[in-house]
Amino acid sequence: MLVATLSPVLVGWSQQTPAPETIIVQPNPTPLVLQVGFNQSSYAPGDKLRLTVALNQDAYIYIYNITPDGRVNLLFPNAYQPINLLRAGRHMIPDRRYSFVITPPTGLECVQVLALTAPLSLERWLPNGKLSRESPFPQLSQQPLQFKKSVQQAIVSTVSPEGWTTVWSCFSITKPMAALKILSAPSGALVYLEGRVVGETPLELELSPGRYEIKLTRPGYEDWSQRVTLKDKSAIALEARLHPRSAPPSPPPVSPLVPRYDQPPFIGAGPALMLGFNGGLNQAEIPSLGFDFSWSLFEKTRLLGVGLSFLLTGEAVPPYEDIGRPEDLGPTLVYREGPETEFYLRFSLGVGPLGLDFTGGFSIQQEAHIAQIFPWTQGTHPLDVIIKPNGYKTEKVYLTGLIGLSLRSQNLSLSVGMHNRRGWVVGVGVLF
Repeated sequence: MLVATLSPVLVGWSQQTPAPETIIVQPNPTPLVLQVGFNQSSYAPGDKLRLTVALNQDAYIYIYNITPDGRVNLLFPNAYQPINLLRAGRHMIPDRRYSFVITPPTGLECVQVLALTAPLSLERWLPNGKLSRESPFPQLSQQPLQFKKSVQQAIVSTVSPEGWTTVWSCFSITKPMAALKILSAPSGALVYLEGRVVGETPLELELSPGRYEIKLTRPGYEDWSQRVTLKDKSAIALEARLHPRSAPPSPPPVSPLVPRYDQPPFIGAGPALMLGFNGGLNQAEIPSLGFDFSWSLFEKTRLLGVGLSFLLTGEAVPPYEDIGRPEDLGPTLVYREGPETEFYLRFSLGVGPLGLDFTGGFSIQQEAHIAQIFPWTQGTHPLDVIIKPNGYKTEKVYLTGLIGLSLRSQNLSLSVGMHNRRGWVVGVGVLF
C-alpha cells in the first residue's frame, strides 16, 4: 500500500464549488482565518486519512461529516481528543496515538470544519450529553437539514457574525488499482496470471493490489515465471528474456565388455545422528517446545548439535496501526507478540550411560507498543474508516543457557536440565 505524505502546502478547500444543501455556508467576512487540508486528494481502502488545520488565532474547532445515507457524525472533538481549543498555528488530526484507516465502500464523503472564538454547547446533540468510550465518534443526527438549522442557531447565540468561519470539502473513496506491464524477448509469449491465460506479450493490465504469480510460455523456449507484489497506484514493468529450450543430452555409451557394479551402501561404525525433542515450563508457568539435531564426535561419547525452541509467550494483541518506528505516543501498553524464539548450540559429554549436557545461545522476543487509549467499539464508523491505535514493534534479545544430565541407551536418550529462560526442560532423543 502506498500512503501519500502530507505536502508542506495545505490542500485548500475551494468555496467556489456549490455547497451541498446540508453544509453550513459562512455568510460574512471574518478576521478569523481557517485553512484545512487532506494528505491526499482521493483515497483507496487501506489509505490513512489525515487532516491539517491551520489557524491565525486561537479557536474552538468542530469537524463533522455527512455520509451519503444522511448520517451526521462528529469527528472532532472526540473521546480520544476531547480538547478542541487549538492555538494559532498548524495541527494534525488525528494525533499520533491513533489513525483513520479508509475502508470500503467506495463513494463520495463530505466534511465540514467550523472554527469559533467561543465553544459551542454539544450536549443537545451527544448521546447522554457527553463524549464516551461507548460512542467515541457520536452520531449527531440522521436528519441533516434539521441539524443544519440547529447548528446555525447555536452559532448565532454563541458568537458574533465575525467570530466564526468554516470550510468544507468532499473527497472520493475509489477502488485501489495498480498497473502491470509485461514484455518478453522474443514477444508473443502467452501470459498466465495465477494459472489463467490473460493475453500475449507485450501486455498491459490493471489489477487490484496484491501478490500475483506471472508465468510466460512460448513454443521452443523455456517457461519463465515470477511473483510480483502490486501496491495501490503503483506501476510495474516486467521484462522477461526467454531462453531457447535445449535438447536433452544423450547418455554416455556403455561398453558391454566392462562390467558395472552398484556401489555398496555406506556402513557406519554406529549411531551418528541424534534427533531430540524437549519441553519446558518456567516459573511463570509458560510452556515451551524445542527440538535439536546433534552429530556424534568420537563415536558416541560426545555430541555437538544445533537447536531451536519456542517459549509460548504470545499474547492476544488488539488491532493497531503499525507506524514502524518509536514515536511519542503517550502512555503505551506492551504486548508480547508471538513466541520467544531461541537459537542455540548443544554439547553433550558422555561417560558410560550418563551424559552431561550444555546449551548456549540467544532468544528473540518481539513486542508491540500500542498507545493506551479508550477501548475500540464495534459500532458504525464515521467517514467509512476504522479507527486504530498507533503502535510500533521492538525486539528484545536474551542470552540463554542450559545445564543438565542425560541417560543414554544404544539408541535412546532421556534428559533433564535447568534453562535460564525456559525453566525445567525435559527431553528425549533418538539416535540413528
